[in-house]
Amino acid sequence: MSYYNTTNLKGDELKTSHKKTISQEQKILEIFKKHQIPLSPTDVYRHFTSPYAPLTSIRRALSNLTRDGKLEKTSEMTIGNYGKFEHCWKLK
Repeated sequence: MSYYNTTNLKGDELKTSHKKTISQEQKILEIFKKHQIPLSPTDVYRHFTSPYAPLTSIRRALSNLTRDGKLEKTSEMTIGNYGKFEHCWKLK
């Protein structure tokens, strides 16, 4: 499951949220394929083409893609939007 239904959505709203999540994950994979370098969640956020993709959704997608064996979390770190270190991910 890619979408975590923490707000107890049902019916069409739930289906729409699942579809958006899958679409976000596909877009994120394309960003990694295009750049071919390790990227942090903030880096992905900066390259994301959707009008609104919350950083938390990008982090969730990175976790899902890692779990699914498509990305790998690295030991490389960089400073993110909030001045804190973030790990970087790369294609697996």
